[in-house]
Amino acid sequence: MALIKEARRRARRRWAAYGALTLAALVLAGAVGFFIGRGGGSGASAGGPGPGSSRGSAAGNVDFRPGPVRFLRQVTLPPTTAPAAVQRAFAARRYSAAAPRQAGRAHTPRGRVVLWVSPAYGGGWCEGLQQPRLAFNRMSVSCIWPRSWMRRRIGMTGYLPRMFWGRVPQRAARSLGVRLSDGRSMPERIRSGFFLFTVPDPVLAHAGPQALVARDERGRLVAREVIGDFYPEPFAFGGIQRPPGGADLARKHRLVAVGEASIWAAPSSLRPARCTWLQIGRGIYGGGCRRYQAPARGLAEVVPLRLRVKGKVLTVLWGQAGGDVARLEVLFQDGSRESLSHANGVFLYPVPAERWRSGHRPAFLVARDRQGRILGKRLLYEYTLAPA
Repeated sequence: MALIKEARRRARRRWAAYGALTLAALVLAGAVGFFIGRGGGSGASAGGPGPGSSRGSAAGNVDFRPGPVRFLRQVTLPPTTAPAAVQRAFAARRYSAAAPRQAGRAHTPRGRVVLWVSPAYGGGWCEGLQQPRLAFNRMSVSCIWPRSWMRRRIGMTGYLPRMFWGRVPQRAARSLGVRLSDGRSMPERIRSGFFLFTVPDPVLAHAGPQALVARDERGRLVAREVIGDFYPEPFAFGGIQRPPGGADLARKHRLVAVGEASIWAAPSSLRPARCTWLQIGRGIYGGGCRRYQAPARGLAEVVPLRLRVKGKVLTVLWGQAGGDVARLEVLFQDGSRESLSHANGVFLYPVPAERWRSGHRPAFLVARDRQGRILGKRLLYEYTLAPA
């Protein structure tokens, strides 16, 4: 009997120990769940307040909190009413912590471009660029969480070589400059660290952007972001190297020829269209087919090329002009100009070697009507920004 009683006492002790361990595990699990529910994890609900949220702010400003990286600046932006499509797009982003506010805008030939931003849970930010004629949806918004690698860097996105936007996150930054390839610097505005700007065509006609430089109020360097070369050498041709598919070669005919270069055309056997292509010697260097439709107007197509053919580098400008174009001319970096012929709706201009010297290159192609009014103007940045 004594042995049986001793076994029962040991069993009761074991069950008591198991119960204590189970209770401790439940308490620990509850604490972890409470922490996650308060927004400590990345899966915080987009509907509730989280780190960086500005809901309930007495000032009515969006509050970008520094988060875990101490060099990040605190950013406030005044209230802005965003279009419904922009509001829906930011709301669909899981980590956007507040309604979007306008951080910058720029004017382009196609219309106004607006940069929208919002704080993100966890100390980052979300941004989206609204462009004319393009739908703005969830995929237009990206969220960024900078870490220590950005301590002296600038968060930047760009459509080279014209448009750039992003954020200078350093607290000390007070000014932003664009370093150009000719050594000049172009100042740009920043709003609480955010920037959106376009590089004007007259600037790109002579020099291209090389880096963004942020400085503090005393002019000391805070952050720098290299943009790099836009059009490196040597040029690799990635276009078609045979007549466009569907071109009826039995009916091909030459539209214009200058030296070794010529433009050929043929009707398409697959659809009601005309196919055109550039030929240098026996090689094909680009082309395509365009459906028969209303006559083209202005500069319908401009193709600046710089090719390596049989060990020689050739610079060729070709394309199509509308029937309303009475005069076509090339403007050069040094201010001179040269008229181009455009027979049969196409133009072809092999750039002479002496016109490739820095400061004398082709910069613009301009189309005018019979009254001298400009119908189209195309910056030839593929030439002006190319290395020597």
